[in-house]
Amino acid sequence: MPLRFYDLVTKKRTGVFFSNNCSPVRLALLAKGIDFVTEEVEYPDLRFTWTPVLVKELGVEKATAPFIECEDGKHVMDSLTIALWLDKAYPDRYNLFLPEAELPVDVGSQDYKQAVQNFEKMEDELNDLIAQVDELYGPRIVSQLDAESGRYWVEKNGYGTEEWANLVATQNDPSKVQRIQRTLRKLAEDHLAGDALFLTSATKPGFTDSVMVGINWAARMDKAFPLEDIRARDLQD
Repeated sequence: MPLRFYDLVTKKRTGVFFSNNCSPVRLALLAKGIDFVTEEVEYPDLRFTWTPVLVKELGVEKATAPFIECEDGKHVMDSLTIALWLDKAYPDRYNLFLPEAELPVDVGSQDYKQAVQNFEKMEDELNDLIAQVDELYGPRIVSQLDAESGRYWVEKNGYGTEEWANLVATQNDPSKVQRIQRTLRKLAEDHLAGDALFLTSATKPGFTDSVMVGINWAARMDKAFPLEDIRARDLQD
């Protein structure tokens, strides 16, 4: 029985996947070669259908995407929590934090714990980049959501009324793209020294790289895994 991966979409069946938090989990599942199906969810689904379920089961404040449903019917929520769970549940498959390591990987080892800490140290830099991307693409995302979901997205990301109006008015400002490019160059200079090809390890990508790819999710993943093909597979009877 495949895992169920709950991913945010602007509109079921016709919208686009847009969450920078969800895309790294999809990449992690693909990297590990785990059989899964995608369940499309919108913000109202999280609020009215899944919050009562996950608050009771996990003790969380509210349901957020991504989350997965395991073979035993239990759920795991939050991208980092899911990544750690995947490495623990599938130690003999591609490791997300020690991709160069010999399998199986002991997730209780000091090397693994250090690798996770390395990711956590980079989170502030990655989140800063994601915030810049949200400023660029946020107005485009919100324009595809229903009115209530759009308001929720704006509030969730902490934008005030005037700040949001300014983002909408300047969404085509080329300086926003230039700012992102400068941040990317700095990340490369700081973390891809010498012959290193990836952020997680020198020769193989891991979860940190999945987060980075998530920032370019639509362009990269639609080319590798066309949305129509994914839906055709996941909506099969």
